[in-house]
Amino acid sequence: LLVLALSAITRGEPPKGSGTSEAKPNILVILADDLGWKDLACTGHSLHRTPNLDRLARQGMIFTEAHAAAPICSASRAALLTGRSPARLGYEFVPKFAAGRQQGPWPLITPDYPTELPTSTTTVASLLGKSGYTTAFAGKWHLNRHQGHYLGWRTGRGPESFGFQETFDDFGAHPYSYGKRPPPPVRGKSFPPDSLTDKVVNFLSRDHPKPFLMWLSFYHVHDPFHSRCVDRVAWHQSKLPEGTSPKRAHYAAMVETLDHEVGRVLDALETSGRAGNTVVIFTSDNGGHPEVSTNGPLRGSKWNLYQGGLRVPLIVRWPGRVSAGSRCGDTVIGTDLPATLMEVAGMGHAPATDGQSLLAKVQPVAAGRPDPERDLRKRRTWLEPRKKSAPHSMIACSAGFLPAGPACHGPSTERRANSWRAGRPRAGRCRRAFPPSRVALPGRD
Repeated sequence: LLVLALSAITRGEPPKGSGTSEAKPNILVILADDLGWKDLACTGHSLHRTPNLDRLARQGMIFTEAHAAAPICSASRAALLTGRSPARLGYEFVPKFAAGRQQGPWPLITPDYPTELPTSTTTVASLLGKSGYTTAFAGKWHLNRHQGHYLGWRTGRGPESFGFQETFDDFGAHPYSYGKRPPPPVRGKSFPPDSLTDKVVNFLSRDHPKPFLMWLSFYHVHDPFHSRCVDRVAWHQSKLPEGTSPKRAHYAAMVETLDHEVGRVLDALETSGRAGNTVVIFTSDNGGHPEVSTNGPLRGSKWNLYQGGLRVPLIVRWPGRVSAGSRCGDTVIGTDLPATLMEVAGMGHAPATDGQSLLAKVQPVAAGRPDPERDLRKRRTWLEPRKKSAPHSMIACSAGFLPAGPACHGPSTERRANSWRAGRPRAGRCRRAFPPSRVALPGRD
């Protein structure tokens, strides 16, 4: 995901706070949960007030074509950490119910999903740790079976088993932390205390003789949609059309709470004196929830392969390297993150990943010319990996031609060709493939 920001690198003197030109940069990854691609003020939302993320965007680059590797939490997060597609990992979702059980009130039976990444899986944290980085993880993991409370990680299968030397398992101020009843409401412009952010602030405030990777994974803005900021909720409800579900107003207050906590983290980084030599990446694991995020004008939402489920906000800041206030419209995908971070850390190319770093392609992108290796028809793949017989279950091919045969297409295959627009639907925009012979490409606009 960092890839194209680095393609905007400007050659020059090291930024303030970087030490010598040989100093490895610190890395701060901030991951939101279920945040829609236009749910920030800086990405186009007219009501959500997000001054801290807007500031980050002014200081760095916004990506308008950033995509998750999958439209659902666990598969996307696995791709971000490993650089491998969910299909290659054979990994999709960690269910709340045991295989064969009905999922709550819905007439759905839980499939026999793989529920944990093998501990032998190589992650960007393990690679950076071997290169001399201090690696830390805070917040939502969701890459193993649930342990007692929803989304807590199980000992021996949490981030400490995947290359993170320090870990902070904490729900913060998210509703998951409430227990049987919510704590007291918060009035005015205040926000509730957040113990997850407190731990990250403490980490950033410490002395760090080695460069660090801090992977901060917020639970906000995942459901349940409830905010203790009652005055903010009331303000947003007053701005919404009559009859709008209160969940929308609560969600808006949760977005603003997320922004506040990000601001606390950025302020701590600034106070530490390390901001000038720290790459900051902010993004979301997938598209917004259909109950509260319109994802407009894109079609779809979290859980499906339309653009509303895959397009995510992405902001990258690297002082002195990424042009402040810039935007990039080239295609980026979650599997690009590990390969790029390894090059940022001076480690060369990442082994056995599906992503790619564009450090070697600075000039074409910096000059404003399209990068041929980023052509969606040639490179980009999204999937729901329910069929393990083929390495990829969603295929986009060059020149709009799709290969035929069972080796390429399973019954849940979905395809996106670069010749169709991502907006709200016209007939034929995206089709499920059953027998390949019955699948037609959408026509060109």
